[in-house]
Amino acid sequence: MRLAEPKDLLTSLAPIAYFNFIVGVSLFRRTYSKNINALITLYFIVFWILCIFIYYTAMTVLVSSYFGNRSSTAAIMYQALVYTNAIVALTVPLLAMYSRKGLQEFIKRMEKLNDIFATVLGFEKNYKSLFKQQLYYILAILVVILFISISDLSWLKSDQTVWTNISIMITLHHPILVMLVTDFTFFTIVRFVWKKFKLINAALLSLTEPQINAHIGTKLIKVSQNNTISSFQGIGNAETKNASQRRYLFQTIRKSHLELSKLVVKLNTVFGLQNLISMGVSMVMITGLLYTMYSGSQIKHGVRDTIKEILPSACWCVVYILKILAVSHSCANASDEAQKSGQIIYTILGSAIDRDFQKEIQEFALQMIQNPVRFTACGFITLDYTYVQGVIGSITTYLVILIQMSDTSSVPPPASPNKAVT
Repeated sequence: MRLAEPKDLLTSLAPIAYFNFIVGVSLFRRTYSKNINALITLYFIVFWILCIFIYYTAMTVLVSSYFGNRSSTAAIMYQALVYTNAIVALTVPLLAMYSRKGLQEFIKRMEKLNDIFATVLGFEKNYKSLFKQQLYYILAILVVILFISISDLSWLKSDQTVWTNISIMITLHHPILVMLVTDFTFFTIVRFVWKKFKLINAALLSLTEPQINAHIGTKLIKVSQNNTISSFQGIGNAETKNASQRRYLFQTIRKSHLELSKLVVKLNTVFGLQNLISMGVSMVMITGLLYTMYSGSQIKHGVRDTIKEILPSACWCVVYILKILAVSHSCANASDEAQKSGQIIYTILGSAIDRDFQKEIQEFALQMIQNPVRFTACGFITLDYTYVQGVIGSITTYLVILIQMSDTSSVPPPASPNKAVT
């Protein structure tokens, strides 16, 4: 059965919207009747209260039964990691409710911009591709969570009740799932913006002279499907389009670039606090998880038990690292693609004879200077590769300090294999 083409941008984001709904985050909301909206709100309130109860039940058991076998530093670190995750999981739904209207405005403005891309510039909306990509990413996330959940089952105690074990598993895995879903939402939208900047660059390249166009990086040409590019070829050819038509198309591209830059600012506003919490917590969690792996490796027992000790922490550490890399990579690519427009317009400026056209190009250059495309977390950090470098340096520094302060050597080996807690 073939997948039907989504009608609009909000429909194409249905997979991620339902994923948010399942984990208890109300980030997307269509227009329903008052009764349905009331039921949805009640669902999220009950879900939030239930999470508090489950977290409290699991925390009591974890503190009394799992954290006591470690050194004082390691025990404090374990508790800090679990409590931090729980607090974030309870905070994210509240942030989603606060930023929901801003996201709805973003989607409406992006939908209007898509209409311009389709009607004036000739690019296909291609919502089906966006829909499929979300399904693939969601499947990957579920596989990772399932794998780690299975690996974590090995250290649950058999003498505990089923409800206690379920509460512990939910407390350890639901918070990271909530953060993964919300970060994935931001990641998906940023990639969508990145592709729009690619289309703008493809449109600008088509306005260059044929001989110049051949020397510009081919990566900019490969921005969409072959039929999309072929339908746009020749728009900027001076032999078939007069100067006024080229200037009109250039004005449309310039306005589209400006609107897309403003949408990036809107996106930073909607996800700013969430990204600040997510990126900050991720750095703390990676540091703590690396230290728990070090702490577990210092306890004297067999190789198999050592692997069981550090495997859950290692898996979660990889998840947090990949999350930071994915968000930073997508944001850096979108920013770089927006900056490439400046290189292309100066290429057009060198071949432009019409003075009015040259003035439009200069205004475009000034517009890009005044509206830089950057993804930030409330203005505190810039989400690109420089943030990754800063995270590596900070984690290394804090990890060295924790190891120097560690007192794991003073802890006698336990009588039975100790269990690792992520």
